[in-house]
Amino acid sequence: MSNLKKKRNDRSSAGYRPLMIAALVASGILQPLLPVLAAGTAAGQNISNTATATYDDDDVTTPTFNATSNTVQIIVAPVSGVTVKPTGINDLNAGAVEQGDTLAYNFDVKNVGNTAEGIYIPTPTVQNFTTTAVEYSIDNGVTFLPLPSGNIIPSVGADVTVKIKVTGTVPTSGIVAGDLVKVTLGNTGPNDNTPATQNVVDGTDGSNADEVRTTFDLAAVGAPADNKEASATQSIAFATKVTPQAFSLLKKTVGSVTPGSSPAGNDDTINYNLNFSVLNTSPNGSLTPADLTGTTIKLENSTATKILVSDAIPAGTALQALPTAPAGWTTVYSSDALDTTIPIVSPSASALPAANWTATAPTTPAQFAAVKRVGFIATATSITAGSAAVNFPLSVVTSGLPVNGGKVDNIAQVFGQTAGDLTNKVVVDESGDASPSNFEDTGNAGPAYDPAKDTGKADPATQGVDTKGDNSGVGSKGEDTEVTITGTIAPASDSILNGPNGKPAAVGPTDANDDFTNASTPVPAGQSPSVVIAGTQSASFNNTVSNPSTVTLADVTVQPISPTKAEAADGIATTGQYNGTAAIPTGTTVTLTDLTVGTTNKTVTYTFNGTDFVITSTATATTQATPLNFGNLAPNATVNYKTDVTLPAGSVTPLTAIAIPMVAFPDDNPAGVNAGYTSELTNNITIDRVYTGYMKLVKEARILSADKNTIIEDWTVGASGLLTKKAAPGQFIEYRISYQNISTAANGSGNTILNANNFKLIEDGAAAIGSPATSTNNWAANTLHQQNTLASQGTVNYFSGLGALVGTTDQADGNDVGKYENIVPTVAPAGQGTFQFRRVVK
Repeated sequence: MSNLKKKRNDRSSAGYRPLMIAALVASGILQPLLPVLAAGTAAGQNISNTATATYDDDDVTTPTFNATSNTVQIIVAPVSGVTVKPTGINDLNAGAVEQGDTLAYNFDVKNVGNTAEGIYIPTPTVQNFTTTAVEYSIDNGVTFLPLPSGNIIPSVGADVTVKIKVTGTVPTSGIVAGDLVKVTLGNTGPNDNTPATQNVVDGTDGSNADEVRTTFDLAAVGAPADNKEASATQSIAFATKVTPQAFSLLKKTVGSVTPGSSPAGNDDTINYNLNFSVLNTSPNGSLTPADLTGTTIKLENSTATKILVSDAIPAGTALQALPTAPAGWTTVYSSDALDTTIPIVSPSASALPAANWTATAPTTPAQFAAVKRVGFIATATSITAGSAAVNFPLSVVTSGLPVNGGKVDNIAQVFGQTAGDLTNKVVVDESGDASPSNFEDTGNAGPAYDPAKDTGKADPATQGVDTKGDNSGVGSKGEDTEVTITGTIAPASDSILNGPNGKPAAVGPTDANDDFTNASTPVPAGQSPSVVIAGTQSASFNNTVSNPSTVTLADVTVQPISPTKAEAADGIATTGQYNGTAAIPTGTTVTLTDLTVGTTNKTVTYTFNGTDFVITSTATATTQATPLNFGNLAPNATVNYKTDVTLPAGSVTPLTAIAIPMVAFPDDNPAGVNAGYTSELTNNITIDRVYTGYMKLVKEARILSADKNTIIEDWTVGASGLLTKKAAPGQFIEYRISYQNISTAANGSGNTILNANNFKLIEDGAAAIGSPATSTNNWAANTLHQQNTLASQGTVNYFSGLGALVGTTDQADGNDVGKYENIVPTVAPAGQGTFQFRRVVK
């Protein structure tokens, strides 16, 4: 944590050297300008958005599955609007601000309405400053002109920015060091650069001479909104000079958690993503963005000057795989203990010694286990402010956790120094929040880097936890990225075992009677999640029965039973694990096939009558009218059978889970239509569970004002998908798609789960959804891309409106992006994530 301020009282005489001074804004006003947009989208336009997805299960022979979200619709409203933004101060004399200096205060005034309108520019309010000229530019600052008569700039187009320059001088007397030299353009009351000062209703005081305001003839154009006003202020302390500061930002997210081969919690893989950048915007007006240079580290037992991204291996885990460093970076490793070393050479003699880094990668299991830190060092000596962000991967295995899992906490750090800072203060940023260089959310510098405390070892008790996992930590807390790992091992025991294919001893979430095999039907592409599927839906399962006892079991039989009977069977806890009898559509058929090698592989078909399963097949050469009986089963022997489930047409909607309990038992009456499993002391149930798709997509939207911060309508899907509020041109629509694998998680052991592999969430701005189309996306034609795309995991592909891939990093504001794809390698059962993107209404 470093606030690299330096004071210099020297003045340059080397001619004209404009010195850019950022506005002193605690709320982070200094953000990139909104893009210049085309004429506003017509009022009443319905902007429609439906997301789709494709994914596969672990069975490579099954077809690709489809998922479709609900539809969100937003109506465009006509508005008048204006914002004012401080864009910096030029000291035309260079050096520190002193008596008699000529300063130019720069502001951006923007029409955020949806049609051309006049904007009134007032005489600014000043403090310790004498205004000599107020000028405007409509060509992005190339040419400045005096304000027109009446101070009204006419016909400012929709989403057009007018630059205002207020030139004046600092008094030659009556001012002391520290006094603010201040210019305020407009008067909204607070005049503090908060969102409350932007695009506010002008009301009845629209003639006030000190306001930046629109001059719309609202009655003439029929706009259902008031004229708007805005204000902005910026200042610099007398006798001070801007200090350069490198603003490094390190973010950490969990890409995915991959379960291990066992249900225990000590063999899972956690895949982290690190995102590093050096910002070219300042959260504090007294500091100007600078490049990041290296600081001193210990490399190969010698000192070296490097920019270092460091990530400590979390407690309870070990390095899983060698990270792949991006171009321009080298991966380094340290095996020095976290408690006795720090990542860099300490600037304080009293701090811990530096860890030794090496580029020699571990190769043996013991060497992987010995790695305590993974680092990435830049090959360049400095990184330019505003350079493209860089991503680093890190995967760890939870080999040090207990069998039942635990919490894994992690914090990453980036180290360097500010270019041109002769004091050599360390610039450090720690993951978990969105503020650079460990600055506070207010824009003020946090505590200075303390090598005795900021060791890189996670400590949620003092550092706090980024509870959302999206770098939204605030204040001095919320730095640690925390992952909760769960695991169980439950022994299976019975005299007959019935379970998933090859796993008759599987154990379910509750006991040995609710182990399961999950499978999904191929839901049609574009099928609305709230509409009944027209055609039949089918899924197949393979199961295995075994005899773990020391005696032969006579006439081993399998059959489907209702959830009600399954819950009532001996030794089965009633916990709802069978979904309930009402969940099974009447008319559902279950066909069992004997897979024993060398048999005729006859089948028997059951049909659900609303209460129970009854045999409906007749005896033929390939079918039978009696339960599937394998005959006697010797000790340790196994038999296999196949279950085909067909749901009747028009009986289910997508994302329905239907459990078919399958009971196996030695039958004393194998010729009976309904085998007498309830009278047997020995039976075992497994579940063949059918899903009509298992990836749930929920689409939400919210509307933000032109300042990107004020919420007009918060996250909602609205009645029938239509939001209550309307979005005006220049305002922002944020879409959020929450996805979840609704299938049963891998609790217990030996169960066949439904991973969603190659999950591809698709946001196509011009797609017709369904066949025939039930909805058509048109958001690409009516909105423009804005940065702030957020994917909780996986990668994002950006496509142009014509479908060409344009990149894998968040595109610049206004770039042609008509389609997004969020690709996640695997979404495990019960796994979930979000994808969020921002658009501005044209």
